[in-house]
Amino acid sequence: MHIIKDRDARGCYLTMMLAVMGMFGMFLFLTYYLQTVLDYTPVQTGLAFLPLTASILIGSTQIAARLLQHVPPRLLLAPGMLLAASGMLFLTQITVHSAYATDILPALIPMGLGMGLTFTPVFSTATAGVAPHDSGVTSPPASTPHSRWAVPSGRPCSTPSPPPAARPTSPRTSPAPPDAPR
Repeated sequence: MHIIKDRDARGCYLTMMLAVMGMFGMFLFLTYYLQTVLDYTPVQTGLAFLPLTASILIGSTQIAARLLQHVPPRLLLAPGMLLAASGMLFLTQITVHSAYATDILPALIPMGLGMGLTFTPVFSTATAGVAPHDSGVTSPPASTPHSRWAVPSGRPCSTPSPPPAARPTSPRTSPAPPDAPR
């Protein structure tokens, strides 16, 4: 319990929770958008998220890891969260006529860079200066939001999908009515 009493650790846990909640919402709704509005297949949808993943890697390993040696973590956290929020704000402008290359990709890049700038200082600060006997207890609260805090109820996000008969269908994929000619 003394780990949670540390002000820096609490701030890191809260920051990670907010970041992951935002990313969870983005992944959920953008996946629906790409598959139902833009008619992407699941594989195309996964490939569409690769620039976000690459941006997170670049933001954390090439930018944040290098800057963290010269500046305090708070100077990376605030700009990182603002950069990620700007990408999410940009995504609020997409419509049914939006295109991936001009409307979605330009939002994923700053969002990924911002998350990369956020994740590295969060983990670094949450685990810095921890006594050896507390090292196994410190990191999980910072990484737990990926599976526990992404949903306000605190339930894990890994619920199984409904069987095919229970899944809603879009007008493009709904079966023909029973009285339709075959």
